Amino acid sequence: MIPIIGGTPRCKRCGNDVERGRVSCPACNYNPKSKGLRVALSLLLAVVVLMTAVLLSPVYRLVLIRLAALAFLCSLLAILLSFLATPHRLGRLFLWP
Repeated sequence: MIPIIGGTPRCKRCGNDVERGRVSCPACNYNPKSKGLRVALSLLLAVVVLMTAVLLSPVYRLVLIRLAALAFLCSLLAILLSFLATPHRLGRLFLWP
């Protein structure tokens, strides 16, 4: 939520007024503290970095490929757990303007 000096905070996503003390926006149900998808995206970025390192460092190729595979599996698990915890997000991915 974006706090406004002297006013009520507003949602980062839809701009709706949010009461102080609320965790999520009442209009779009956005929760800025949910980090499951951020973790998954950072793990996917780690996969890209590790696979690039495989090309640059052939000495540690096997170790880097295994680390990339582990990061990829962890990212899939984080995405799955994120959508299981907040199933409304799956529908909002395709309906958000």
